[in-house]
Amino acid sequence: RYKMVVAGLLVLFASSTLPDATIGAGTFDATGVTRIIFASCKDGAAGSATYVGNNVSFDWSLVSNRQPHAFIWAGDAIYADHLPPHRTLWWPLRLLLPDLPVQVGGSASRGADPDELQAGYASLLAEPGYIALRSSVAAVLGTWDDHDYGLDNADNTFPHRDTSKRHFLDFLGAPAKDARRRRRGAGVWGATVLGEGARSVMVVALDLRYHRDPYGMEGGDILGEEQWEWLESLLFSSTARAHVLVSSLQLLPTGRERLSEGWPRFPAARRRLLRLLVDAQVRAPVVVSGDVHFAELMAARCEGGGTLVELTSSGLTHSWWNGMGFLPFETKLYMRAAAVLAFLLVPWRYRLCRPGWLGGAMLDLGETFGELEIDWGHGTLTTRA
Repeated sequence: RYKMVVAGLLVLFASSTLPDATIGAGTFDATGVTRIIFASCKDGAAGSATYVGNNVSFDWSLVSNRQPHAFIWAGDAIYADHLPPHRTLWWPLRLLLPDLPVQVGGSASRGADPDELQAGYASLLAEPGYIALRSSVAAVLGTWDDHDYGLDNADNTFPHRDTSKRHFLDFLGAPAKDARRRRRGAGVWGATVLGEGARSVMVVALDLRYHRDPYGMEGGDILGEEQWEWLESLLFSSTARAHVLVSSLQLLPTGRERLSEGWPRFPAARRRLLRLLVDAQVRAPVVVSGDVHFAELMAARCEGGGTLVELTSSGLTHSWWNGMGFLPFETKLYMRAAAVLAFLLVPWRYRLCRPGWLGGAMLDLGETFGELEIDWGHGTLTTRA
């Protein structure tokens, strides 16, 4: 059953309304409202061996019933890599020592080979609910994260990254002449404009895997210079009235570097992106992210009075509240208690709050997908998970 658990409202522009404009043909409905849904961390494809052991398929009607105009993958559309037999013991160690390379201790996961990646995507593409969703939206967009890239916490050293790229673009249905296919030795980053003129949304899908340097590398980067140059040129020249930046890892929250991946583990790159959004005067920027297995709504005040909102939604099939399937029941209870305690006691920056439990933080520890609803007539963008 779909339930709104996180909601926020962002005024798109200083004025309360947007200039009158024609609705983009084939993208928006007659009401002048655009709805975009994004999701991450989808395991349990029918007939496949799962990473976390859920062995269930997601009910895609929950998404289709929201009648989205576009659907975005924010990473981990499939879990193609595999956990080793000692995975239950290894997991806590990776949380305590996140800078260890993924190969240490036999690896936190065994990387997926090309055939496994292709089979995982084929299984998801064959799910009837996902077939129906794809046929009902104007576009399916997105990026990958580590598990659909091929290896847990992987970076630019992953040996199958080019084959993985081809399978991922096939999964998205990218045509043969797609710019991402023509770029040699480059990732899956790209941009798509939905709509026209004053009712246009630019979806910018960033790639945080293909070019990312290993953790602990002095002067390491998360995007790579070629992707930076593309992004800077794109944002400075954009005329879109709203911008959705798809980041598989969280951008805003700091203080969690020892517990999870994220932009703060590359502080120079994080500062560079935030400065770029200000300098390029990007209109109505919203970051959507995944990875962490809970939903969270955050905001940062920018120079000049603007606001950058980040909505994290993760995952579709597993979460901190309902646990990763391979863990024993007692450990799942511990994870719930630890997560609740952390959000009660730790003063996380950038989180939005409202009266309620968990210190009023606008978050949910269960399974979610994210929704962006743009009302062009009133000039507002509503975020939900």
